[in-house]
Amino acid sequence: MPPPHTILIDTSIFDQQAYNFSSPTVVKFLHVARARKLILILPDVIEREVKRHIKDKSREALKALRRARHDAPFLAKWTHWPANKLGKAAVAEIEATATADWEKFLSNFKVEKLGYGRVDMNQVMDWYDQQQAPFGEGEKRKEFPDAFAIAAAVAYAKSKKTKVAVVSKDFDYEKACALHPELLYLPDLPTATEDFMPEMKPQIDSIKRANKSPLLARICRDFPDLAFYPEEDPDGDVSDVEVEAVKLTEIKVLEIQGHECTVAFSGRLRFSAFVSYDDPDTMIIDSSEDIRIALHRKAGTVTENTDVSGTVTLEFDDGWTAIVSVSHLEFDSEDITVKTAPEGYEEDAPDDPPDEPPEPPEPPKSSEPPRLTKPATPDAP
Repeated sequence: MPPPHTILIDTSIFDQQAYNFSSPTVVKFLHVARARKLILILPDVIEREVKRHIKDKSREALKALRRARHDAPFLAKWTHWPANKLGKAAVAEIEATATADWEKFLSNFKVEKLGYGRVDMNQVMDWYDQQQAPFGEGEKRKEFPDAFAIAAAVAYAKSKKTKVAVVSKDFDYEKACALHPELLYLPDLPTATEDFMPEMKPQIDSIKRANKSPLLARICRDFPDLAFYPEEDPDGDVSDVEVEAVKLTEIKVLEIQGHECTVAFSGRLRFSAFVSYDDPDTMIIDSSEDIRIALHRKAGTVTENTDVSGTVTLEFDDGWTAIVSVSHLEFDSEDITVKTAPEGYEEDAPDDPPDEPPEPPEPPKSSEPPRLTKPATPDAP
């Protein structure tokens, strides 16, 4: 069955993409959206939430810039430093830039904005009373924004006699979609992109069956080049990163051109690294002089697991049976937090061996008087 031509994208998807409308995942999805001439329904509650999140993130970005300039004043002399005056006007400029990207994103669709006129409030309150998704127990009893968005999508689908593909990473959306035959749940943009290419299903199936060893090797090669930070002290050091194992959990095809395809991947990776940082439990603080000195420094090799995801271009052979080359690997996050704390300290490490062997010790000297080998000659009378 072909996917519907009407789609709703929940705010959680934009949060997942960090409002980066130029990310490879978003760009590939937009290629398909334009080709399929998708209709994007935009409930008012989602539009308001997106704009509010953009405003909040703009403020957070400005705070981060101010913090960086405070911690390192010389940044103001850097030719690429964004601004020397980071006032309220800067917030407006950052927000305007992000909002322009949002509007450009919307321009790829025929947008149907949905108000509250068709929302059946009695139905929404029945969902609330029955704790039916998106409502639930505890804090989930307050999910009225999600309920309004779902109710608006259901009303639209019924009025147009169509189905609506709902893209959301929120599990409550998935449960709600299962209760309404008008809605088709999709967990993320890569899944949506793949589902909107049904004519490429033979190639997609071949891509997923192929041996992924070349891709795994590329992930192992590129992962250590990311930025690593100890969770307990982001100013600490992480070095000697080595990938011990990686397992792919999902592959989604975003685009196919000739014998090349762009895929989104996710997986689980185990790595080891040498971590060192000042031990906060031994910190001496002199607030009057703004002095912080640690008596000890934690250090040691740690091993831990982390989730990885990203996009990559794979070139296949003519029969779509084997990967010929791997290129343009981009991880979704370039910052990796090392959560495991080292168990030892720098002073626990053994000293370097001496360059030359030590000289043999001198024999001990006796404190007793020397013994005579023959009797002494008596004095003359």
